[in-house]
Amino acid sequence: MPNDKCVKFNCPECGNESSWIWRCESCRESATTYKCVACGFEGP
Repeated sequence: MPNDKCVKFNCPECGNESSWIWRCESCRESATTYKCVACGFEGP
């Protein structure tokens, strides 16, 4: 949910600023993967 201790950041691989990566607290705790739409980098 928005504002649920969320963080947003650029891709750690390519630094793409046109597509933010959003991570909520529960996604971080459960290590749900995310994928950068620009370079395809996947992270926990």
